[in-house]
Amino acid sequence: LEQVTLPPTVQSVGDQAFYGCSRLNTVYLNEGLKEIGLNAFDGAAEDLLIWGKRNGVQEVYAQTNHLRFVDGSEMDFEENDSGLTLTRLESSAETLVIPSYVNGKPVTWISPEVLIGNIRTIEFPEKLIEIPDAFCYGDNTLEAIIFYDDVRRIGESAFSCCENLSSITWGNGVEEIGPHAFDGCSGLEKVSLPQSVKSIGAYAFFLCDHLTGLRMEDGVKEIGPFCFSDCAQLRQVRLSDAITCIPRQAFYGAPFSSITLPKGLESIQETAFCSCGLQWVVIPESLKSLDITSFLDCSSLRWVEFLSDSFEWTDIDSFCMDTEENGLRIDYGAWANQTVFGGRLGSSGEAMAKASYIQFENIDAWSQGIMLEGSTAVFQSVSEKAVRVPWFNEKENCPVLRTENVSAFCQEGEGAEIEEICLPLFQDTIHEREFSQCATLRRVRSSGAFASVNAHAFEDCPLLEKVDTSLQLRFIGEYAFDGTRLAEIELGGAEEIGYGALSRCPLLKRVSLSNSLKRIDSFALSDTGVQTLSIPGSLTSLTDSTFSGLPSLKYVVVGEGMEHIDVNSFSYCREMRVLILPPTLKILADDQILNQPGELWAFNPDMQFILPLEPREHLTLIVGYPGSTAEAFAEKYGYSFEEITTTYGEAADYYLSIADREE
Repeated sequence: LEQVTLPPTVQSVGDQAFYGCSRLNTVYLNEGLKEIGLNAFDGAAEDLLIWGKRNGVQEVYAQTNHLRFVDGSEMDFEENDSGLTLTRLESSAETLVIPSYVNGKPVTWISPEVLIGNIRTIEFPEKLIEIPDAFCYGDNTLEAIIFYDDVRRIGESAFSCCENLSSITWGNGVEEIGPHAFDGCSGLEKVSLPQSVKSIGAYAFFLCDHLTGLRMEDGVKEIGPFCFSDCAQLRQVRLSDAITCIPRQAFYGAPFSSITLPKGLESIQETAFCSCGLQWVVIPESLKSLDITSFLDCSSLRWVEFLSDSFEWTDIDSFCMDTEENGLRIDYGAWANQTVFGGRLGSSGEAMAKASYIQFENIDAWSQGIMLEGSTAVFQSVSEKAVRVPWFNEKENCPVLRTENVSAFCQEGEGAEIEEICLPLFQDTIHEREFSQCATLRRVRSSGAFASVNAHAFEDCPLLEKVDTSLQLRFIGEYAFDGTRLAEIELGGAEEIGYGALSRCPLLKRVSLSNSLKRIDSFALSDTGVQTLSIPGSLTSLTDSTFSGLPSLKYVVVGEGMEHIDVNSFSYCREMRVLILPPTLKILADDQILNQPGELWAFNPDMQFILPLEPREHLTLIVGYPGSTAEAFAEKYGYSFEEITTTYGEAADYYLSIADREE
């Protein structure tokens, strides 16, 4: 028994009347029915559909027992060649079930004249072939839709601008998603398309601005222009390997940082990934044509690797202009300033790099004997003196972020001849002891920028002379460069410098500290050749031995913002000539400063001298204001005193200029 139709005269259905009818899937309950007994349809098919009168005992029974319900009076049907067509629908139900069968005939079509509104959930018929164009256009009430396997096509704008649509249950038969089908469905968060889908029309998911994840199976062969454009939160994408063309603005503005392109991809059209958040992308071997604006305004794009050696690309002249002043060609910005191309010498990628003034990396020059494990490059059997660590792991579509086993490799003797290492573009951290005790290492190079050099990273690399990179250091760990031959280092962005971080670097003459510096630990620069220090005002205090043991230090300007200089901050700085203290300094507790020759300029007339010991030698000249605490201190302990006749800024500039000339 699959279907039951009650005659008009029936007024009640008894308890367990149809109990255990496991194949029963449709029950037509007559309008005059007044009572339905307990467990009347228990054990029927799971998808049992109750037909009856809305707001009557029929609907109440269906709701109470969590059964699907439809009011037949709200719908009209006409016969077609394959079954029935829904021609009228006037329903006020929150959950709408369009019946799969009416009187044993399947519902296979919905008339284009049928429009839906103010319904939260729609369950479509099992045998329906197509969702009509504009079926639910602009229905902001709609939240969920359920398809079955016979639906082949979702029509143009079928669910366009349904802003609250958040749930789609796909059938396994959908082959075509029409243009604008889900355009503007901002409630969608994740879309996982079935294997059956073959094509996705233009603007199909345009402006789905809460869509975060997209998954296509390999049945998809074609996607239309703008299909996922302006999906402002789309961060995870899995494309079909059967796609041969990424059309115009297909993913415009998507924030994803990476994407695996289809293995059979042949063409990337203009602005396909314009304004995306891409950081890296690998162009497959199958590529035949690339528009130069494909990645326009991808400001974070750092790495484009071309596995295809030969492809056509748009002439760069199409996106350049001449200046009125000198006639020079200026790139409109088809590629981000920091982008690097990777490929083989003589390839189309190299030619495009030259025409676009982009740095090119020869991937064939990457050293052998380095095993890639995800984003880690593990040294195993490297034999070159100048090592080029691979920048990218194509198999796992991820950049190389760190090296491993370098220190041990060098110490075991296998890497004893390594003199130079070129690190990956994306590596921004040198990990703890990563290069420590590499006895022959002279130079470290990178096209990227380091943010952190962790503890002991280059400790006891006695020949290391240069770290050649766009340093954007925020953190330098303890003993990071201890015992090297570094002659210069840019610390302009450093926020924290650890204990002994640059100690025992005798060739290091000068360092630049900026207002980003929040902390510098003891002996950070001890036993270096630093002669001049301009200490930023972002440091409000110097702790014990911060700048202790700088035998060549001559000129020190302490920035406005400093409030406290602790004991021994400048101990064993025997050659100091000038120390300029700002108006903000409240306490000077370093007695060692006052036991060495030179000038101490105190620009705060109320600065306190709180010294653990009375000065032993009175060699320092104190420069301050008349009537100041500095004058009183000089008089009490027998120091020479001179009156300040200039401003703090003028004095700082004057002595720093002298230091520049001497160096």
